[in-house]
Amino acid sequence: FDLECNEHFRVALDVGGVTDVNLLSLAHLAGQMWELRDRGGDLRLVGVSASLRKVLSSCGADKLFVCYGSREEARRWSPSGTVP
Repeated sequence: FDLECNEHFRVALDVGGVTDVNLLSLAHLAGQMWELRDRGGDLRLVGVSASLRKVLSSCGADKLFVCYGSREEARRWSPSGTVP
């Protein structure tokens, strides 16, 4: 996705169905996260499976992304308490 906004958005990206990801996709996702952070927002991952955590860990991305195991966990982070 591309960001073309001036608002401070907190994005909780549900990756519950993702079991594998390539480095190019992670790099793009990280770029979007940094763009959000530069604008006062953030991007966090929700529903990260054990297999995806392993992939993130193997390339050091587990230190970059904040991950939640469930939408309920992410709701505590969201200022409105909602995660679609």
